Amino acid sequence: MRILVLTIALLFIVLLGALTVSDFVRYGVTALGVLSILVVAVFTIGVVGALRHPPRQ
Repeated sequence: MRILVLTIALLFIVLLGALTVSDFVRYGVTALGVLSILVVAVFTIGVVGALRHPPRQ
């Protein structure tokens, strides 16, 4: 179950990243775009941290 939830979270992060890149291509670099990169980075750090440090048994 844990792997399923983490996989869905990673797919969500990839989708947000793709939408952010699409926004940069269409509108250029904006303040809101930079903020969205920070949000995606925070999500990524959290999910990768959860993947690297599984719960104690």
